[in-house]
Amino acid sequence: NKPDTAQVENKKNRFVSPTLDEANKAFENANFDSTFQAKGLADPADGYPIMGVTWLLIKKQYPADKAAAVKKMVDWILTTGQNTNAKLGYTKIPTATATAAKAAMNSVQSASN
Repeated sequence: NKPDTAQVENKKNRFVSPTLDEANKAFENANFDSTFQAKGLADPADGYPIMGVTWLLIKKQYPADKAAAVKKMVDWILTTGQNTNAKLGYTKIPTATATAAKAAMNSVQSASN
């Protein structure tokens, strides 16, 4: 079953459907601050005007045996994993945001026991 959907007018006065392409347009125009909070998703300049973001919450410190695994997982999510998003109906993380998130992962430390 496919639920009925409605087109919504965006800032460009276009009526857009809630498609992955329109969501990607909106997401590409979003700005993210240094804590990766999204700005401009409430009514983006283009794309579907109703968007939301879900992020991982990463600790600054992990036990030594876990820190490398967490970094590896997040690196995969931000790089190779992005190639599976469309198949699952998710947007891609904008390249600049993914690059900044990867850099932030450098601050994750191994805790000494």
